[in-house]
Amino acid sequence: MHFFSQFLSEKTFHTLPRKNPILHPKTLIYGAPKSGKTSLALDFAQNSNLHHKSIIYLDLNDLRISLDEAKQELLKLYLEKKIKLLIIDHFSPSFPLPNIDSILLISHEQITLPDFKSYFCPPLTFVEYISFHSKNISTDSMLKNFIKDGNLPQMPSLNEHQKIQTKQEILKLHLSSDLSLLIKLIPFQSQKLTIFQFYTLLKKNEKISKDKTYLFIEKLQKQSIIFFIPHILPNKPKKLYFYDFSIPKTLSLNPMILPILENMFVLELMALGKDVYYDDFDCFVLPDVGRFLFAPFAQREVIQKKLSKMAQKNSNDLQNLKIITLDFSDSSITHGINWEALSFVEFVLGGVE
Repeated sequence: MHFFSQFLSEKTFHTLPRKNPILHPKTLIYGAPKSGKTSLALDFAQNSNLHHKSIIYLDLNDLRISLDEAKQELLKLYLEKKIKLLIIDHFSPSFPLPNIDSILLISHEQITLPDFKSYFCPPLTFVEYISFHSKNISTDSMLKNFIKDGNLPQMPSLNEHQKIQTKQEILKLHLSSDLSLLIKLIPFQSQKLTIFQFYTLLKKNEKISKDKTYLFIEKLQKQSIIFFIPHILPNKPKKLYFYDFSIPKTLSLNPMILPILENMFVLELMALGKDVYYDDFDCFVLPDVGRFLFAPFAQREVIQKKLSKMAQKNSNDLQNLKIITLDFSDSSITHGINWEALSFVEFVLGGVE
């Protein structure tokens, strides 16, 4: 029963701190598969200064555990006042909770519970990826690895030949027969897409109901595997992104690099904790922060041509535009648009002013 107590006493686990640690003693941690939810909980426990025998970790998906026996044992330990911190992985609302002050629950989906704070656990940002990496290499080389590996926390610790296979196994285990539908979404990464459009395309080649298509997309959204960025104006199509921007590399032999890079950048924007929209100029808009144009391979001449076209439509909303590239930095005024180009590394290390 005391699996986690054993981990603590034998020190057989290792956690690395995330950007935003758990602060509330009663927290439900939710997010996509292998985004680092359990490690967050273990890190909280490790820094709690509690004796390992008073910390209980229970994985409801552990095939070795009888849930009825687990409930009885937890009740016994609670009545004996031997639990100071309870961590339940793969939590289900049907599982009864003891009345103690510190409980961490881990789930793929957000669940609203009285007295509990919800904590969304995203995969790694680039800065976190650097901190997780033990190799002493340049930031530029680290970025190349990040683009190749993706943003799941366990990737830096794996051997090269294990990475694709591991990510495929994660998706197979989690999605099962629905994995084939996720593969169908790959061409739409970073593209405008409605669920009805996706259903219309699917039914051309396979038998599938509208209800199943909508339920599938809803499931992926609830489990934070995909997300949509809305247009700054209502009633316009949203843009589709994956929680791990490298999913197309995992499931396709011919992935498109530009959608992957845009997905990577959007995840960094979302990590700022602000609402993110896109506009008619293909800029990303963070209200009260600014507009960001992602142009990974652009140089000065390309930027000026693009801004010239944008100015012909309307440049009033494009003042103080930040252009994010992979390796180009500059600033100027073009057709009345005051712009600054930053490399991706400069952007993520410098933050938003």
